[in-house]
Order: sequence, then structure tokens, then C-alpha cells
Amino acid sequence: MGDFKLSSIEDAIKDFKDGQFVIVVDDEDRENEGDLIMAAELVTPEKVNYMLRNGRGVLCAPVTIERCRQLELEHQVQSNTSMLGTPFTVTVDKLEGCTTGVSCHDRAATIRAMAGFNPAACLIEILNEDGTMARMPQLQEFAAKEGLHIITIKDLIAYRLKNECLVEKGEEVDMPTEYGHFRLIPFRQKSNHLEHIALIKGEWKADEPVLVRVHSSCATGDIFGSERCDCGEQLHKSMEMIEKEGKGVVLYLNQEGRGIGLMAKIAAYKLQEEGYDTVDANVHLGYDPDERDYGVGAQILGLLGVKKMRLISNNPVKRVGLEAYGLEIVENVPIEIKPNRYNERYLRTKQERMGHTLHFKK
Repeated sequence: MGDFKLSSIEDAIKDFKDGQFVIVVDDEDRENEGDLIMAAELVTPEKVNYMLRNGRGVLCAPVTIERCRQLELEHQVQSNTSMLGTPFTVTVDKLEGCTTGVSCHDRAATIRAMAGFNPAACLIEILNEDGTMARMPQLQEFAAKEGLHIITIKDLIAYRLKNECLVEKGEEVDMPTEYGHFRLIPFRQKSNHLEHIALIKGEWKADEPVLVRVHSSCATGDIFGSERCDCGEQLHKSMEMIEKEGKGVVLYLNQEGRGIGLMAKIAAYKLQEEGYDTVDANVHLGYDPDERDYGVGAQILGLLGVKKMRLISNNPVKRVGLEAYGLEIVENVPIEIKPNRYNERYLRTKQERMGHTLHFKK
């Protein structure tokens, strides 16, 4: 980004609270583009008009998954072929007091109605006058002209992790298991009271790459030994790998069914019995294929002194999710489980539709 100095997150937050626009830039390995963003509750027709004239991209109102469910907003498509999997919903207009929904007045009214008192914003990508995407040099020029702050997603995440403790730490105890001898520390997530577990083996230096397995809970596989998935076998094999290594962490996150919960996961299982694959089943129920959040896991690893890791995983999304929170993954350590007649289609879907590094013949 040359000699250009990005704004502080504190300055951007102040403007955001005052109903001003902030330019937020993606990481360079993503789109490396900028968006005009402001709080949805403070939007006005004049602000919408400004976004359309100066941003020129697609006007969006990002809201939480919970808010989408309250508003019964379905996914725009059942099979998301977007390169980055952006989860757009169907487009909507506010009925009362609006006409076609196209005017700045109607768009502002719709955004405010969606916002309520939930976390919500409105944003639009910034395009150059010739219709190309504005990159950092053009964004800097635009920001200087309009008196706007520029921040990056990476800096915003780092700010939150530094200033907000997402979890509370429990007592540390000895934990001998069938698969190795560990120390166990429970963590409680403050936002939703979900409880997570860290199994720790040995000690490591500050910058030493640590063998880590980030494992999302799977009651059916981990506890009952279900053969519909490979979760339980992956968990136990990871514990054995870390035991053999003599040091490492198994982080057990309370994120059943890739984040959708047990009831929804079993409903997805039922759909799979009717012919859906694991991706389409989740989408049919109104969820993303993978709704896990690795932010709390990244903070727990930071509290355990893990900065660099050798990640036991076949899942590229998991790697990206952790690296987004400032952790460095120096190596992906594969962990393949031999398929059985009940989970072969499930594993093949992981390979073909979710990008997992597996070695099925296509």
C-alpha cells in the first residue's frame, strides 16, 4: 500500500457511530477491493444516493444469520457457485410506504426496516468512473477527496481480538485418555455461553510451530461412533498424532453440524436419506454449507500461546478461517480416514464440493 497510512480503527468507529461512511478494504489475497460502509440504522435517502453515485457497485445490507431467519430470507440460489461463496439472500423491498423499491427513499426505508436493533450495515463496492473496480491507489484518492477513513478487514479483526476477550478460561486439570495423556482446559464463550475444550500436550516456545487440531463437535460421530461421517475417527487419530509428537493442542469447539446445531444436523441427515448430499441438505434448510466461526477458536489458541501451527486438517476453509484471525499456518498436516459404505458419498462431497484435500478418484 506504499506510504499511505491507513486510519486507526478507533477513528473509523467514531465516524461509523456518527452515521458517516468508512471505506473497508479486503485483504490482498481476497478481492483487494474497497466498500463504502455505514450503519444501517442511520441510513437516509441522501446517503443511499451518495452510495449509488460514488460507489456504483451492488447496494447490500449485511445482517446476521439470526436476523435473516427472523425475516424468513431465503438464499438467492440453492447451489452457490460464487468464487467466494458470498451468501446473498433474495432481494426484498419494504411494503408499507414504498412503491417500486428502486428510489433512494424506498431503499433507505427497506434498509432501516431490516436493521431494527440488530447488528446491520449497508455497503456498496467502489467502482472507478470507467466501471472497473477501484483498487488501493484510487481508493486513497477518493478517501482524501471525500474526507473518509480507510481501514482493512485484517486490522479490524486484530482490533477486536486485542480489545475484546471472547471467552472465559476454566480450571486446568490432568486428563489421561485412551488416545494419549493430556491436560484439559474448558473455555466458555461470553456471547452465547457455549463451552469449548482444549486438550494440551507438552510445552512449546513462543514462535514454535505447534501441531494443532481444531475439531468441531459431532455428537453422533465423536460419542456414538457413527459411520455416517469420519469425525470421531479424525478426532481420535489427531489425539494419537499429538501424543506421538509429544506436544500440541486439540481444540474441541462446540459447533455441532458445521455450526447449525444438532436438530438441524439430524434434519439434514434425513434429507440425505432422501437423496440430497451434505451441501445441498444444509442449503435446503436455509443454512450455508459451513457456518462455523473460527474467531473464538483463534483467540483460545492465542491464550494458549499458539502463534504458529501445523494444522491437522484437509479443509481449506478452516485454514483461511484461522489465518484471518492472525494465526500463521506453516503446514497443513493431512488426516485421511478410510471410507466405509455409509460415509463414502459424504467424503466424496467434501472433496468435490467443499474442496477438501482427499484422494478419491473422480
